[in-house]
Amino acid sequence: MFFSLLLVLCAAIQDAKTWMVSDLWPAVLAIVFVVFVLLYSAIIGDVQWMQLLLRLISSTCVFLLLLALTVFLERKFHMEMFGGGDIKIIAASSLFLGIEPLLIALIVAFSLFLGFHGIIAAKNKEQAEHAAYPFVPFYAIGYAAVSLALMLL
Repeated sequence: MFFSLLLVLCAAIQDAKTWMVSDLWPAVLAIVFVVFVLLYSAIIGDVQWMQLLLRLISSTCVFLLLLALTVFLERKFHMEMFGGGDIKIIAASSLFLGIEPLLIALIVAFSLFLGFHGIIAAKNKEQAEHAAYPFVPFYAIGYAAVSLALMLL
């Protein structure tokens, strides 16, 4: 879990600086997850194929759902919700969290995002109307909060 948090934080830094997330980050997240499951399975002496398969399926579903939602919002309302890098980071990190903790991380991220936008809107309404922000830094905070909570429990 710690390595996944570091990778998500690296992606957040890159997104904050460049508004782009390299395909490297989600790919490394997925590889680290598979290696982690295989090492854990080797230690306990039983390969957790079902666990691996369920997480891969749920991550794929997260990816497809976010992609469909983004395409729908872009076509219907002409607004971009997520970029491709955001979607890939969220889907890849869901391998580590699972669905329920992922939803909590997204709620935290969206709450921070809306709060940040509210502060900008309070200062300058005109700027806020056309404002866009990289999402992965907000998601990284939500991911960190949920990851740390899971590590402590």
